Amino acid sequence: MQLLKEQSCRDALTQIFHRGAIMEFMQQSLRSGIRKKQPVSVIMADLDHFKTINDTFGHGMGDTVLKSVSHTITAQLRNCDSVGRYGGEEFLIVLGDTDAASAILVAERIRHAIAALQFEHPSGNLTVTISMGISCSDNKDRYKDENILLLQADSALYHAKHEGRNRVFIA
Repeated sequence: MQLLKEQSCRDALTQIFHRGAIMEFMQQSLRSGIRKKQPVSVIMADLDHFKTINDTFGHGMGDTVLKSVSHTITAQLRNCDSVGRYGGEEFLIVLGDTDAASAILVAERIRHAIAALQFEHPSGNLTVTISMGISCSDNKDRYKDENILLLQADSALYHAKHEGRNRVFIA
């Protein structure tokens, strides 16, 4: 029964949380952060030029990239953090007890790890990059709800994309 519940929270392709599960995890993390007076940071991440990968190398290669990127992000996180597939090639990362400065370090570590990935294909080898936007909820001003955090992280992600991609911006 536990295995079935676990599988129902996972994205079938990447085996990380699906959108609903990562949103629930974020809400729980925010409640815990308020209770413990600890910051919570979220990172909205999007693979750069992913449509080109699918169009040039095929959807099979796109799936391989998504799986590898999901694994790479997960490997950079602590056990108390989590990542979910928010959209097609978009990821939401939730970092409990993490202030903005620490979230930047995590995001940069993820960005470098993904840029180091190499994929072989008969049409040629490829590398991928990722852009990220960060938002933090802490008790300096007041805790933000999940909608504000998501909007701010998404806006920061937009700025990272607009400024040339393969970047990290903070709200």
